[in-house]
Formats: sequence, structure tokens, C-alpha cells
Amino acid sequence: MTQLIQRFLGTGDALARLRDHAARLRRLQAVLAQHLPPALAAACVVANVKEDTLVVLAKGSAVAARLKQIAPTLVGQFT
Repeated sequence: MTQLIQRFLGTGDALARLRDHAARLRRLQAVLAQHLPPALAAACVVANVKEDTLVVLAKGSAVAARLKQIAPTLVGQFT
């Protein structure tokens, strides 16, 4: 059983990178929520970040459309 868990988690370095990435996503979620109206923030979740691209999941097409409209303003909050 221990080997199975170790194989799943990988090395300590891999787990540390995963923990750091999760912490970064939580910080980005907080920034996003701070700069959106409460109703919109409740309908958006930071899903991932790779290089300079932030992936945000929106609960529905109306929320996604609104995010696209305000994206230019939001970009400045993340730099």
C-alpha cells in the first residue's frame, strides 16, 4: 500500500511543486474575486495557469461572455 501511495504522489519534489502550484492558484483566485462583482466572482473559478495564460472556468455562457468583456481590465490586476 505504501508503494502505491508513493508511486501516486511521486517524489517529494513533485509533491512540493504541486503544493506550490495549488497555492498560486488560490492566490490568483483571491485576486480574481477581489476585482469582480460578487455575483460574477461566485460564478468563476481559477482552474490553471501556464506560462502567461490564466484559465478561468465560468458557470455558463453569460458569465463567460461578461468575463470576455472585462478581460482587458482584469489583465492589469494580475501583472
